[in-house]
Amino acid sequence: MGEYGVKVTYSGPILFLSSGQWAHTFTSLKERLPLRNLHWRSVSRPSVRSVQELDVELVSLESVRDEPSSQIPATLLERPLLNIYFVTCEDADTYKNSVRKQIRDWHTSVTQRKHQEWLICLVIRPDAEGTTKRLFQRGTLLDKIRADFNVPKRERCVQLAWSIGSEDPAAWTDLISKMKEGIISSFDANIIQREEEVKRSEVQRQMPGWNFCTFFILKESLATSFDGMNLTEDALIQYDELEASFFQVLKEKNLSWFGQLGGTAPNDDSAPLLSVTKKPYRELILSNTITVFDFRSYLLARQCFLLARLGQLAEAAIKAERFITSFARTLQENKKDLSDFFLESWIYSASIGVVNQCDAWADAASLEPPAMISLNAAKAELLDLARAQLDKVGIRRGYLPPVHPFSMSLPSSSDLNPPQYPPSEPVEARISSQDLIEALRGRDEFDRLYITTTNRTIQTYNSCNRRRFALKLHASLAALDNARQRYPSGHAVFASLPGHYVAQRWSSLEGFVLLKSMESYPQQDRPKEKEWASQAAAFLRAFVVHGGHQNVQAEEPNEAAFASMLGQQKVDFVRELVEGLRDVSLEEDYIVQNHPSFSVRLEGENARIAETEDGATVDVTVMNSMPVDVLANGVSVKVISGDEEMLFSSSGTEISLPPGQTRLSLSCPIPSSGLFKIDCSSVRVGKVAFQYPANPATNRPQKPEKETKKIIQKSQLLRLPYDADAFNVQLTFPDDVVLDATPHLMLAVHTGRNHVTTATLRLRNPDDEVMFDTENADACQGTAADVITFSKDCIVIQDVPPNTALRVNVPYSGVLVSVDYETKSSNGVRRQFTRSRQVSTALPLAVNVQDYFRGTKLFSRFSIRCATQQRLYLLDATLEARSPTSKLKISRCRRSGQIAEPMIPMRPIYHLFMIDSAGRGNADEPETLVLKLKYRPLKEEIESRVTNAINAVSEHHPELINDKAWMWGALMEELETGDRWQELLTRRGLSGLREAVKARLSDKAETEIERMSAGLLEVVEVLQQPVETKPDVEGCLTLSIPVDLPAVNILNAAHLTIPLASTDAIFSGQPLQAILNISTSFHWGSGWAPRDGYLLRFDIDPEGTGNWLISGQRRGEYFAKARSLRTNKCFEPFLISKRFKDNSTYETKITLVPLRDGALLLPKIAVTPITDDLEGHDEAGPSCETHQIHAAERVNVLPRSARSTYVVNQS
Repeated sequence: MGEYGVKVTYSGPILFLSSGQWAHTFTSLKERLPLRNLHWRSVSRPSVRSVQELDVELVSLESVRDEPSSQIPATLLERPLLNIYFVTCEDADTYKNSVRKQIRDWHTSVTQRKHQEWLICLVIRPDAEGTTKRLFQRGTLLDKIRADFNVPKRERCVQLAWSIGSEDPAAWTDLISKMKEGIISSFDANIIQREEEVKRSEVQRQMPGWNFCTFFILKESLATSFDGMNLTEDALIQYDELEASFFQVLKEKNLSWFGQLGGTAPNDDSAPLLSVTKKPYRELILSNTITVFDFRSYLLARQCFLLARLGQLAEAAIKAERFITSFARTLQENKKDLSDFFLESWIYSASIGVVNQCDAWADAASLEPPAMISLNAAKAELLDLARAQLDKVGIRRGYLPPVHPFSMSLPSSSDLNPPQYPPSEPVEARISSQDLIEALRGRDEFDRLYITTTNRTIQTYNSCNRRRFALKLHASLAALDNARQRYPSGHAVFASLPGHYVAQRWSSLEGFVLLKSMESYPQQDRPKEKEWASQAAAFLRAFVVHGGHQNVQAEEPNEAAFASMLGQQKVDFVRELVEGLRDVSLEEDYIVQNHPSFSVRLEGENARIAETEDGATVDVTVMNSMPVDVLANGVSVKVISGDEEMLFSSSGTEISLPPGQTRLSLSCPIPSSGLFKIDCSSVRVGKVAFQYPANPATNRPQKPEKETKKIIQKSQLLRLPYDADAFNVQLTFPDDVVLDATPHLMLAVHTGRNHVTTATLRLRNPDDEVMFDTENADACQGTAADVITFSKDCIVIQDVPPNTALRVNVPYSGVLVSVDYETKSSNGVRRQFTRSRQVSTALPLAVNVQDYFRGTKLFSRFSIRCATQQRLYLLDATLEARSPTSKLKISRCRRSGQIAEPMIPMRPIYHLFMIDSAGRGNADEPETLVLKLKYRPLKEEIESRVTNAINAVSEHHPELINDKAWMWGALMEELETGDRWQELLTRRGLSGLREAVKARLSDKAETEIERMSAGLLEVVEVLQQPVETKPDVEGCLTLSIPVDLPAVNILNAAHLTIPLASTDAIFSGQPLQAILNISTSFHWGSGWAPRDGYLLRFDIDPEGTGNWLISGQRRGEYFAKARSLRTNKCFEPFLISKRFKDNSTYETKITLVPLRDGALLLPKIAVTPITDDLEGHDEAGPSCETHQIHAAERVNVLPRSARSTYVVNQS
């Protein structure tokens, strides 16, 4: 039997065992092994254990010794678990005379063996099954055997119907099943007994004479028994419990059962760690001579071997790596008992040995990709541990310099002092690892082993996707190149690594490789160019984040090492880099974004106006996080608002930024106002610009607590106050807009405080969809044309004095206005700014009209509303004929009072006009009307009223002249809040306006508060007074909309009357006589009629409301004469006996019966022309409208009440 499986003995009559039948039976039985799907149900365990496969060794009973070779066997499976007796018999007499005695002798022998099961198997021929029973015989031979040997509740006799040539697999079912039951039963009994022995031994732990080694061997037999039964998890549990027991003994410091610590035997530093055969461990344990070193190694090897059998190779490697590192500390504490370099040799050899063993296990197993990745990660840790030992050996032998990164492997600074070896005994004689012996022979041999081991570690790290660990080792190889003065190779590696560390988020390692790259750069005699600037900026980033905080607890394994890398010279080194950035040779600016060395923050949200010239100033605080002074070439902040941007920059050529905070004032010469958002800030050092976007989009999430809070600021806003005296450009609609004329926009230029010597204005459309004919533009009325020059590309303005307003008309669309201008006081400074002015091609007002024809009069109801979200103030609305010779009379239908009123989006204003065409006659040509709307922006109306009120008050109080600007701004802000602007325009009282504005005076002096409070009171009183708004007020805009005079060919007026007195009562169901009159007019026709008249059809109550029952001519036809009536035979059947004149009335009588009570509307009359027989008309036919004269009339119908008398017969 091999290491796994159980023993099963067989026996039987000598004649049968020597026969050919037995030979074939034995061979067939072995073919059905190993056993599969065994289930162990033990009373000592809550769950069922399943054995998928179990090897069985069939041995002769005579070859097995009854007693074990040791008092404590290594495994409970050394002895057989099952004994089988194979017998064959033809008849009952033979069984009675001889076979029964043979079975009894065997039974007596095997039942004396403790915890071993037995089984009797009767082998018969398949054709003899069922024929062995003779006449008057009570049972078969199997029944007799069962009666003689079976025990209660247990079947131990089985029949095998098999012979040579038989291929029936079902014949073996009973035997195989009984074998499984017997093996499991015997195994369970042995396990229970051994577990009781282990418990008794563990209870006696505190008693004198208790031996841990004996306890270990006793409990290990359980583990080896479980392992032999393929119950690997149970076996591993036993070893884990043994390890816990050992730690308990170690804690109690009771190691009297062990020899010394160990590690002094030959080859202890290089022997395979996971080998259980390198030493006779069992004999050493039994003799109490095993060392702690050997015991721990043996226990680990057993545990890792079981983990490998379970397929948990990664866990085995991890457990080995933890053991090596933890037990190495124990060896380090007792280093005086070990030879020199023993610890490094043991760690190196153990790590490499575990990796090689795991590779062998992995080759024999089929691991899934996730499991293989986990295994490679554990192997990489072991290889890195082995490589660290080479760092220690190399430093102690002088092959490597004691600096970072090699010094990272040293546990303390004491290892930097190599020991002195006796010259008579070389170091190689103290260790047995062939790799280290070869490496210690010279520097070249050491480098060869170092590079091979490092490359193997890098490859393993890459295979498990732990690339940042691999990158760290690339840095070690580059450091080795620098140590060997191979500078180009080392610099190439160091220069390529920082980009990888950015992606791997390991800033401290990035700083290390950048430092090494910067140190090796001067060795190559290369000029400082863009590559050097990039590496210098990246190093300063890592230095600020990690290198400048030596007192901060390191958050990464090598962060503290990087912090102390420069030592006392770090300030000088950083100063040298900063000065190098100023002198670096670059063809263009090199931009570095979100660098933590600097940060720029606004002091407040409000900018200051440069009172003597155009522009504004802001205060900023610049934070220098480096430990040296920086001489910057400029500091700037860019702000944006829509398409407009402004740049605030520092004055002067150089600015000194000491460590910490520095306050600066930045200015911008471009005039603007409004709310701006910070786009980015910049600190320029030479040609290197450190930029800080307000919303940085970076994939570098390093150290949020250190770096990100410096470079990612909360989005700041900047308010630029309005400067009324600054140069300004506005784009608006012209004062008078005519829809059917060539469109224009008005360009208004205001010079403000500046005497403009020259200004160039350029207009362009962002989408280049509109061409601007600036060459043919013209100056508006009241504008001096001699100072303006129009060209194809621009408009040039020259020598314009201060406070001059110029207005020019040009075609319009969404445009950008770019202005370059110089002033007399600018000292050569040419200001340039761009304004985006969206002048939509859509009308600011939307107009709808609804027409009502009444005889010769037309009522037009215009609905006027804001077409955009801009609020407007409608000053006047007029309707007039375009032709001066028109005979139309147009009047406004509106009650007396002021016409001007505010317009709010989604809330229209209605104007009704009456057009009398009695004097016009039947004109053939259509006429055009013009609707003129005068309006102004609502904000301008409010500003105008506030300005007029303040000017009126300041005329009587000269002391308020200097306060006019403040009062104007405060009043405008308060009026724009809530609904106060509506109170101002509707004169409903300005509730709380004075108190709200007065609250803003809290920061003023007491005398100023009294003076301005009194002035505010008078201003508010003036604002509350009625204001007569004139349509021709300054700044008024006019929109002229052409409106075609509507036409209708046939206009009918239907009138349904009931000739009753007002006192007559009408009841439901009462017939009523009614007269229908239809008057037809062709006055509003648009030209020709197809013949002398139209044949019309009328219909009473066409919708069928159900209120009236109509009797009489409900639907009929009549002929309406258009001009002189001529006889036309095709219409003779339809002619009415009565001859009609133009605008005459058709009349008929009908009877109406109300069907319900209530206030009922009279039926509607529908009149339509009959166009089937008309010639020359278009498909739509003549237009026709019918006006219901009685549309608003109602008839009060009373309910009918009635009385009935009836007799009830009681019979």
